[in-house]
Amino acid sequence: MRILLDTNILVRANPKAGGSARTLLLTLAHSDQHTLILSPFLLEEVEHVLSSPRLLELWPLTPVEIREYTEALHELSELVQLSPISPAVGRDVKDDPVVETAVLGRADVLCTLD
Repeated sequence: MRILLDTNILVRANPKAGGSARTLLLTLAHSDQHTLILSPFLLEEVEHVLSSPRLLELWPLTPVEIREYTEALHELSELVQLSPISPAVGRDVKDDPVVETAVLGRADVLCTLD
């Protein structure tokens, strides 16, 4: 199964987190039956969100740890390159790159909290 994890799931799955998001990511990482679908947009967004002061209070990750996490996500995923001119696909333009990643990556599942 081809699975896209949205930014909100990937942030909650960071190395200092516990819970179901982390368990899901680790399950995908060790599975031969599933492929994690991501894009450079999602990786950049995860890095940006994890670097925010509010989340650094919750999960005190260093810049190096954040970078290592996004690099690990890159390594274990199939990366989809988005179009420079992405068509509007939803009511919220911030969701467009996520939906485009799912479509171009032929995701069977889009896992999000939105």
